[in-house]
Amino acid sequence: VKPSTLNHPLPTESETECKYPMTNTTSSPSHFEYCQYSDKSNHIEYKSKIYYQYHHKLYQKCFENSQLYPMGKQTPILLIFPTFAGDSVSAPTRLICKYFVARNWRVIVYVKRGCGSFTKSEFLPLTTLKPFCLHGQKDYDVIINLIQSRYPLAPKLLMGLSGGGAYVQSILGNRKYDGIFCGGIKIDAGMDFVVECGDIDQRQPFIANVLGQFFDVHVTKCRKHKEKEGILEKDKYYKLFKWKEIDGFNEGLKGLKWSMSKFVSCCYGFGDDIDRYLEWAKPGDLQDINAPFLILDTLNDFMRNSEHICSDFSDRNDNIIHVINKRGAHCIRREGLFGHKCWISRIAFMFADCVVRQQLINNKK
Repeated sequence: VKPSTLNHPLPTESETECKYPMTNTTSSPSHFEYCQYSDKSNHIEYKSKIYYQYHHKLYQKCFENSQLYPMGKQTPILLIFPTFAGDSVSAPTRLICKYFVARNWRVIVYVKRGCGSFTKSEFLPLTTLKPFCLHGQKDYDVIINLIQSRYPLAPKLLMGLSGGGAYVQSILGNRKYDGIFCGGIKIDAGMDFVVECGDIDQRQPFIANVLGQFFDVHVTKCRKHKEKEGILEKDKYYKLFKWKEIDGFNEGLKGLKWSMSKFVSCCYGFGDDIDRYLEWAKPGDLQDINAPFLILDTLNDFMRNSEHICSDFSDRNDNIIHVINKRGAHCIRREGLFGHKCWISRIAFMFADCVVRQQLINNKK
C-alpha cells in the first residue's frame, strides 16, 4: 500500500527508537547462533545466522530463545537475503542486523550454499559440484517452511540486498507464499539478469571477474575433495562441466556471464546458453506482488546503469514504493556528520515497523 493509505502516520525517528517492548539489555553487543540444514539427497543446503539481543541466559538454541523477547513467538522476524555471494559479515548486512535487533526484532541472514566466503565460520562448502542458482526457490523454500512452522504467528518481512533482492521480489509475487510475509524491501537489485550481468561485465570488469572466480574457487574445492576421496565421477553433475575450458579460467578477465555459463547454467539444464538461463532465473513480475514492497535505488550505483534505475516501478503496482537517491554507493547509504549512521537501516525499519503495525491492526478487525 502507499504511505497515504495507511491508517496511521509513518513513525518519526524518535518513535522508532523503542517501538517494541525491550528486554533488560546491557551495553554488551548483540549475539547470534548458527542454524544449519543439509539434505544431501536433494543437494539442498543452507546456513542461517540468527541474531538475538544480549541476555544473561543467552546460551539458548537459536530457535528456542523466545523467552528473551516480551512478544514471545510473535516477535517480528526479518529474513535477509544478502548480496550475490555474501553473508552477514559484510558491512551493509551487519549494520541492518544491529539496527533491527536493537529494536527487538529477530533477524535471520540466509547464506546460500557455497557462499559465506568472508569468514570460515560462515562458509558453507559445496557437497556437490552444483553451485547455487540465481532462481533459488528450491533452496530458500526449505528455510521459509522451517521458519513458518516454528513461528507461524510472528510477522515476517523480507529484505534483499543486490542479488538477494531478486529472491524477495520472486517470493512476494509467488502465490505459494501468500500470507507468510507481510512485506519486503529490495535494495539496489536489478530487474533483468541478462541486462544487469551484462552491465557489470562492461562497467566493472574487475569486479565481474572476482564474482566469476567465486564459482571457480568453490567448485574447484569440491572437485579436489571428491578426487581425493575417489568419488568425483560419481557426482551426477561432473559430466556437465567443460573442464578443459574451466581449467584455463584464470588466463585473463573472463567476466561474470562467461563464468556462470561454465559453472552454473550447465547444472540447471541450459548448457552454456547463459542468456537463456538468466532469462529463466530472473525475478518474478512486479505486477504479481500483493504486499507492501519498498525498492531502494541510487543513481550513484557503480554496479548498475542509471537508465535501468530511473524506471518508475510504482506505476506498475500500488503495493510498490520506489525511492531513488542521488548519492550513495551500492547497498550503502550513510548519514550524519561523519557518515557513521546507516540511512538504509533507519528507513528500512520505519517501513517494516509501519507494515507490521498495519498487519496487527488488520488482524484485530
